[in-house]
Amino acid sequence: MEFALRDDVHIYSGGLGVLAGDFLLEADQQSFPVVGIGLLYSSVYKQALEGNEITNTIEQISPQQAGLIPVVDETGERVIVTIPFQEKLLKIQVWKKEYQHLNLYLLDTNLVGNTTEFQNITDRLYSGDKEHRLAQELVLGIGGMRLLKALKFTPQFIHMNEGHAAFCAFEHIADLMGKLGMSFNEALEKGKEQLRFTNHTLIPAGNDNFTNELVTVFLASFAEERALVISKLLDLGNIPGSSLFSMTFLGLRTAGKTNAVSEYHAQKATAIWPDYRLLSITNGIFLPRWYAAEKNQVWNLNEKAPPSPLDFWHAHQESKDKLVKYIKAKTGKTFSSNGLIITWSRRFVQYKRPEVLFWLLERLEHILNSANLPVYLVFSGKGHTHDQQAQDMIKHVYSITQNPIFSESIAYIPNYNLEVAEYLVQGSDVWLNTPIEGFEACGTSGMKAGVNGVLQCSTNDGWVREVSWENMGWILDNDHISESLYATIEKEIIPLFLDRDQNAIPQQWLQRMIDTAQTIREKYSATRMLQDYKEKLYIN
Repeated sequence: MEFALRDDVHIYSGGLGVLAGDFLLEADQQSFPVVGIGLLYSSVYKQALEGNEITNTIEQISPQQAGLIPVVDETGERVIVTIPFQEKLLKIQVWKKEYQHLNLYLLDTNLVGNTTEFQNITDRLYSGDKEHRLAQELVLGIGGMRLLKALKFTPQFIHMNEGHAAFCAFEHIADLMGKLGMSFNEALEKGKEQLRFTNHTLIPAGNDNFTNELVTVFLASFAEERALVISKLLDLGNIPGSSLFSMTFLGLRTAGKTNAVSEYHAQKATAIWPDYRLLSITNGIFLPRWYAAEKNQVWNLNEKAPPSPLDFWHAHQESKDKLVKYIKAKTGKTFSSNGLIITWSRRFVQYKRPEVLFWLLERLEHILNSANLPVYLVFSGKGHTHDQQAQDMIKHVYSITQNPIFSESIAYIPNYNLEVAEYLVQGSDVWLNTPIEGFEACGTSGMKAGVNGVLQCSTNDGWVREVSWENMGWILDNDHISESLYATIEKEIIPLFLDRDQNAIPQQWLQRMIDTAQTIREKYSATRMLQDYKEKLYIN
């Protein structure tokens, strides 16, 4: 449903899209034969703060200005795929983003010949409306499979990235029934040889459910065209003991292999879906995308041996100088590069606990004022336009940054995007991650910061659980998160940062930076992740 490529192709919301983008970039670098299929959204919302009020504005996306190319056939005519939908024919045009060795294809219903309702199917990502979301998932799954056929691709594997894409299984089953003369159940079992499924989250908001009635209405024309029995389709998505259709269950029941995105996520997923085995393939990041250029000059990504610690320290200070200037440009706040910068940056949602630092304001004030150096807190991230709780949390965080007590030490950078993320992961000193344990499936933002030597301070969740952080980072007490965080900052982080040698270099801190960066390089790159997918998910 989302790919984070660059900010002028804004077809992503958060980590799921960034990961998909990193996957494609790594596959392209390795010349791995893969294509990506997603949706092109005609508009994007941008989030800004005016006073203490959040404004969400809609901006139109120009495919041509974003470097997208129309997909045409041998005669130069636009490739159009169709889906029978609500007793009409839904037409889908296609754009592509070309890389050196692969293409990303984006489906778009905004074309002449469709009704206004049909044109608006791909207007925005995650609009919040159930009918709109279901229509988008039909376009992605069924339309995506029909695009592959139109382009004469014969994929060895069809990888459903989250349940959003799972309707491709229905088209695949129907194709097998038609080509091989199989029954529905035979085609279902045969289809598993090619279908693969990745689950990225355990929280309900990330696992789409629809009523059987709505799915029946939306699939009726398609089922009639492909001679499929609706009740059998519904059974594949049925949540036991309910009349709800789950896209996650559809993926689990139709894929031959399924994976979770960290070891802990796989454990938690098995408890939720005990009848299905989810392999563990921990996410990784495309290192060249997130690693600061100045650091690459002193410790090239191709070099395994650690760099000169002093060179790495000075390279990080260059990244930090850039961040300080960026904060000034975006917020008007003047921070010193000599201070300690602690960053919380990710999607605003309750389980990530973005307000945890503000639960005891007097305690926070004491820590910031009593330290023998400037301590800065930087926040950034978006809340979904339909998530009022998220909007309220952003307002609360922003209000703290405007409080005279904290105005010189806390900043909020609005309209979070890839550019903001790049500055933060490269120039911060500490990366703060505070989810309720068991809720963060992986959490790759810490990897992006870590490869730049940014130290981790986190609850023991997602990928963090796979690393021994003793003498490298700090693990917070999940059940007493606020007190644990205050104590860690005051008694461990600040003293370690202040422990300098005669040249004003924090040698112990610096060694932790290098150890953290080396850990990410060795274990949490997209190179390792793609290799795991090849060996664990794609090989039968």
